[in-house]
Amino acid sequence: MTQADPRRFWGFYWVIAFLLLISPTSVALSESVFVLAPVDQSLIAAPRLWNVPLAEVLPVESYYWSRWGFSLFAASVISLLVGLVCNRFNSLVILSLLVGLSLSFQPREMANLACMVAWVALNHRSADRNTVQIARGSMLLLFAGLTSLELGIFVLVMMTMIWQSQRQTRFVNKAVVSGLLAGLLVTIIFSVPSFGAMFLRPLSWTWMNYASFCIPDLQPVLSLKHFHAGPFFLFLVICDALKRVCLCPETTWMTRVSAVLLASLGSLCQWYTSLATVALITFVPRSAQQIQLPASWLTPAVGGIIALGQLSLVFFDEGTSRILGSDGSRIVDVEHWPGQGAVFLTNLSQSHQWQSPKLRKQFPLLLSDRWDVGAEAVESYVKICGDLVAGKREPYRKTDGSWGGFQPFLLDHKVAVIVIDSSNLEAIRKTSLDPQWRILSIDAQRTTFGRFDRADTGPQAERAGRLLMHLEWPRPVLADTLDGTLELGSPADRRKVSMVLNAIRLPYAALKLLPEDSSWDTETVATWSYVELAQRSLRQAGTVSLTDHPRAMRGLQRISSSWWINNSDRKLARNCYASLTHRAHSTINLEASPAETQFRSGISKGDWSAAEMTLSEMPAATQRYFGVFLKSGSIHNLSDDLSQSIGDELPQHLQAEGWFLQAGLQLELGDLAAAKSSLERAGVLDQGNPYAALREFYSAQMQ
Repeated sequence: MTQADPRRFWGFYWVIAFLLLISPTSVALSESVFVLAPVDQSLIAAPRLWNVPLAEVLPVESYYWSRWGFSLFAASVISLLVGLVCNRFNSLVILSLLVGLSLSFQPREMANLACMVAWVALNHRSADRNTVQIARGSMLLLFAGLTSLELGIFVLVMMTMIWQSQRQTRFVNKAVVSGLLAGLLVTIIFSVPSFGAMFLRPLSWTWMNYASFCIPDLQPVLSLKHFHAGPFFLFLVICDALKRVCLCPETTWMTRVSAVLLASLGSLCQWYTSLATVALITFVPRSAQQIQLPASWLTPAVGGIIALGQLSLVFFDEGTSRILGSDGSRIVDVEHWPGQGAVFLTNLSQSHQWQSPKLRKQFPLLLSDRWDVGAEAVESYVKICGDLVAGKREPYRKTDGSWGGFQPFLLDHKVAVIVIDSSNLEAIRKTSLDPQWRILSIDAQRTTFGRFDRADTGPQAERAGRLLMHLEWPRPVLADTLDGTLELGSPADRRKVSMVLNAIRLPYAALKLLPEDSSWDTETVATWSYVELAQRSLRQAGTVSLTDHPRAMRGLQRISSSWWINNSDRKLARNCYASLTHRAHSTINLEASPAETQFRSGISKGDWSAAEMTLSEMPAATQRYFGVFLKSGSIHNLSDDLSQSIGDELPQHLQAEGWFLQAGLQLELGDLAAAKSSLERAGVLDQGNPYAALREFYSAQMQ
């Protein structure tokens, strides 16, 4: 069987890698990124950290690249690596490597991976002498020391290379070289403690497992809470490479031990998955190949199918904006905010978003993702994050005798901005209820809060408040725009922003921003908004909303019965279903007949057949009115049917209720004039209706 020439497919590999590098929804093509770890200027850690030496001497502009430039270079590095090793693995592993690296590649890793790929390229030929290999390894090790914070991994690869060199090399020679290298490192570590902390980064995260609470990238590849496709593809490569290294008779015990260490590191810590995978590949000898690639493996037809598949992955859910020239920005641009102040991140993996030259001066981080600052500082920061997420604002005494509460810590460090991951809805809701913190901006990745009583963040908090209130309660005129406050982006991003709005109890705003589709994800987000509206009716009016309660119950039934939903979401849906059913039993009774009472009871329990059976016992007008709420069509159809069912022949208390419910549907549709008119009609007919107080509140909000 003829062996394929990897150079034939480098162009193909490059195109696929480039498309995947710009495909994630978190990528903003107009942004710039650091390709070297910048000098850390966080307020807590900066004095104690070792920084990349090259970043200390080079101007920031030289390693602060555009996203396009980074993607072009990264695609070249990835395609070069895949082309060099494609004959060591089968086609499935090669595709996993290509896709996994492209989806996982972070700007901070470029110098690391480029150095490791250079090592693979320089040692592609096995005929070189040991001294030549050691010389090359020494030069690359020096380069890694100047450009990387992960020097420990490079030293492991270098030491393994020394012991894996030709078997006739004397043991004494290997021991001498290894001893000199180890002695040099030990001397530097004891002389410069910050260098030692940096050198041990691949190990130190293991005894600081609490750091993963604030740095999700430190979680395992198979973590359900922080699962990503890229690291998972690389996990498949790690498993195959480890098998080849351990089963190959040519590898030494040192190589096998190093391979196990790297495989464990890449599998248990997503931060190191990319680098550990490439380092592990360097240990795979060409003779370990078990499945050879035939020359005809990648025919034009197969290549076309794969290319179409990758393109569908790139443009799915957001392709239109990319094709039409949108930059695909996913985060609010905060550089134009007035003022300045310290920033407290609850997700330190988002540190890179606050590292631009301007933001580093305007909004310095309290702590970045550098966990090598020390266990004490990181543990203290994690505890404050835990108190913030739990809503524990004021000081309290813990069981170990120490003090908790996030407010004193934030005051001591003069924090102006709190940034919460937009997926942490519980923390967002609790922080939104804090009397001193107000929403500054919302996007799919982060939700920011600022002190409303500070001169630097107060104006933005006021502006954001006006905009959010306008989305929830439309007003005739609004001078503010979404820029600097909301970033919607793709349909997936719009759903995430809507979930945040619903978490801060702005369900109408959440429904308005949802994409206009009937996808499962959109319907699920809409369900939680209906739950919020149904609870508002039970809480404020003491009665079941005939428009929101049925839609909430139907959605919760659908979520609870879906086997592909994770257990926590199913449990939450079932709890909400039970809560709505229980609270509905204690609602205020309208002037209702027994049939109407039974109908409302059936609606409150989600028993549609029981509710439908009561319709035959009602007068024609009442039957037509209640029958509207058993339908499950679109909101436009629901609004039209409800409007047509409200006539003079309907009892007055049902007319008042119907016009109020119609106003809610019109608010959901964003029709301000119609909503006001419906509320006025409800007010004229209102005689002790449970919705009276809620109607007055709605009317006041739309003035």
